[in-house]
Amino acid sequence: MPGQPQLREAGRLYAPDGSWIAAVVRLEQRMDGSGTWVVLLNSPAEVQEPTRWEFPDEASARRKLAGIYREGREKGGRWETYVPTTDWP
Repeated sequence: MPGQPQLREAGRLYAPDGSWIAAVVRLEQRMDGSGTWVVLLNSPAEVQEPTRWEFPDEASARRKLAGIYREGREKGGRWETYVPTTDWP
């Protein structure tokens, strides 16, 4: 949809014991013609205003996302990720 950011990936980091969600991350592609990709991190998960990083390309944004995933795993957490498909009904 033109103008609306499109969700490309999302993840929830579960605490080491699995009892609560410690963080939420999203990867979005801006659809305003800028080519900008955005990574948004709510950590802890209940934080209202996410930390935001903007990148000029998908590869740079995915490197940041991979680093966030790695840091969560290093702290003993487990990520559950979601990647939307283009063939939704």
